[in-house]
Amino acid sequence: MKTLMIRNLIGLVAVGAMAINVSLCRADLPVTDGLMLWLDAADGSTLFQNDSMSEPAEIGGQVVAWADKSGNDFHATALFDGPTFEPDAINGQNGLLFNGGEFGAGLAVDPALEVLRPYSIFVAQQNVTHGRTLQSATANWLHGSWGTSFTNFANGFVGSVPAELGLPIVMDTTGTIEGNSTLFLNNLDITNDPAPTGSPGQLGLGSAGMFANEAANALVSEVVVYDRVLSGEELGSVREYLYGKYSISDFTVDLGAEKNTVLVGEVGGFTGGDEGDGLDLLGDFVYGVNVGGIDAVVGDVEFLEASLESGDPAGVVITNAVNELPAWFPSNFGESADDIEIGNVAQSIRYGGDLMVDLDVVPGESYKLQLLFSEGCCDRGFDITVEDELVVDNLHLPDLQGSISNGGVMAGFYAGTFTASDDQLNIHLGGKNPRAADSLPTLSGVTLERISIAIPGDFNGDGLLDAADIDALSAVVRAGTNDLPYDVNNDQVVDQADRAVWVADLSKTYVGDANLDGSFDSTDFVSVFVAGLYETGQAAGWGAGDWDGDGLFDSSDFVAAFVDGGYEAGPRQVLAVPEPSSVVLLLLGLVAFASRRRR
Repeated sequence: MKTLMIRNLIGLVAVGAMAINVSLCRADLPVTDGLMLWLDAADGSTLFQNDSMSEPAEIGGQVVAWADKSGNDFHATALFDGPTFEPDAINGQNGLLFNGGEFGAGLAVDPALEVLRPYSIFVAQQNVTHGRTLQSATANWLHGSWGTSFTNFANGFVGSVPAELGLPIVMDTTGTIEGNSTLFLNNLDITNDPAPTGSPGQLGLGSAGMFANEAANALVSEVVVYDRVLSGEELGSVREYLYGKYSISDFTVDLGAEKNTVLVGEVGGFTGGDEGDGLDLLGDFVYGVNVGGIDAVVGDVEFLEASLESGDPAGVVITNAVNELPAWFPSNFGESADDIEIGNVAQSIRYGGDLMVDLDVVPGESYKLQLLFSEGCCDRGFDITVEDELVVDNLHLPDLQGSISNGGVMAGFYAGTFTASDDQLNIHLGGKNPRAADSLPTLSGVTLERISIAIPGDFNGDGLLDAADIDALSAVVRAGTNDLPYDVNNDQVVDQADRAVWVADLSKTYVGDANLDGSFDSTDFVSVFVAGLYETGQAAGWGAGDWDGDGLFDSSDFVAAFVDGGYEAGPRQVLAVPEPSSVVLLLLGLVAFASRRRR
């Protein structure tokens, strides 16, 4: 505090009347004890077009210097281009427009001010685009917005909610020496994790911070910094002052499901590649994919490289993962061979918006899917969808691995079992997790283990050979599409020969066995005539008499049944074809009966 008092005296001498005016303005704030910095664009007299602060800024003109009203003279000045002076920027109050980007406007706070814990910091702003507003010039610390969230990062995200562009906000954060942190936005406590311990050090606005390329296009009206954690009553009074000044409305947000809400399968952490370390790496694996990394073998899994340089392995298509970091996560699982190899998988990632993975599979077979994640920087979360079904809502990677910076001793996974409904398993990582600051999906690895063999001819994967399957096969035959999962005789053509194999070899029955009980007898005729579709021209399936696969029930179906010769032959065996005379007489009688009924 002695240093601040000396600086204040020097400031009074240097700028004379202006310093006296600034000192008087301190009375506007309800709390001034411990005030280190107060930048207030609503007071236009603090804005200047030159760094000597002798020429007031003009409306619509560039602001080169923003005077500190705390009395400590920690003024903010432009290193290159300054922001624009905008009147009536935030609900009738002046603001400074920072135009974003690495070469955009920026103001650096006097580097003599180094903000360490404890602190209380307030900012009033309104974002035009997403990005950083108030940030550190010397550390990875930010307060206000980042990515698509309102957030505070202090060597870890204290909290975040989805950022609403164009919304006037007042956001405050506190940080104790012990490391406890808080984050409030428009009267809403959005603290997710009080544990981060970082300090801002030197401060900058817009491109004057450490990460100039992430600067937002935003209006900033006020920045207030204290060298202590204000009491609850004091925080409330400063909030009330700023909320009233900028006509701030209470913030509400639907955070949706809790973090890591699992709808299908499970999530967790893994600590290596040995048995018992969290992953299933023993079994019949169809795929192992090292996303962004090199080949590796762990247990029974052969992880194949899927980097931007190598491309994806056969049967695997990874889409929208256009960025790659081969050494993202400093894996430190253990010293066994499998620990080291799974570490090689976990250390690399590919990432991008709406990341998709498509795996070639066999319809009807069941598989266990594992997705491997590692987080090396951020409060990251997104959703997981498999086969267009949401399986994890608000996945949160830091929770899976214990924390973001864990020394590389634990990474995260998702595991679930699925039965393939077609010839491709579709996995989608994306969506917005409102409980995380960063929703950009990342992926380190994939395994797919075969856990059951499909029943040949069970096209819908329900474990049965039934009318739905023969009807699906008949539809493909009629369409002439040669959809190869229906090629049950493996001749690369889907035709009537496949229907014959399905009936005789797979279902072990005869044409005419409408109820598929293994025998063709009078009960089948009863069931098809009860369905009432004979010669109506209406669509019919196997159970309603369409035995030749043309989609109708007519006399041609009786012919197909007659040719197959299974009437009252019992369960299908390799036998000589029975004499057809009795079958012919029966079929002729049934046709005549059906014709009389129709008349």
